[in-house]
Amino acid sequence: MNWKLIFVVSLLGVLIGLVSLFGLVDLNQWFIAIMWWLIAALILGRFAHKKYFGHGLWTGVIESLVSSTLIYLFFDTYVANNPKVAEQLAQLPPGVDARSMMLINMLVGVIIGGVVLGLLTLLSGKVFGEPEPQPTVELPMESPPPTEDKPDQTGHGR
Repeated sequence: MNWKLIFVVSLLGVLIGLVSLFGLVDLNQWFIAIMWWLIAALILGRFAHKKYFGHGLWTGVIESLVSSTLIYLFFDTYVANNPKVAEQLAQLPPGVDARSMMLINMLVGVIIGGVVLGLLTLLSGKVFGEPEPQPTVELPMESPPPTEDKPDQTGHGR
């Protein structure tokens, strides 16, 4: 596994987390996630060279964890900047902690993000990755054609 590639592509999680944290997507987070999955899958599929699903899975998990951790740590800022999320959280039954509910949703998102990116990377790797070397078949050398029984240098036949 190319962990350097995984961590570099996962850094987009910081950007996605900040965009979500400051309410710049206004519940269009699925659109952002799909676009990120496609871009990341193309990058990973081209440069991973092997173990495409594993590269995608780990990148998706790490990215989702980073993004979710930012939102969880700055939960009040997230709710203040996302009024539609605040409305949805206000509809929770009494006694249900909104932060805990978000944590459960985020964990599910981490799993989904990893699996989806893994599958997309697998597909991308098969389409855009470097082609696997084709096995070569070595044919046995043909034996030289039979020669007539000619005398050797000593004058005798073989």
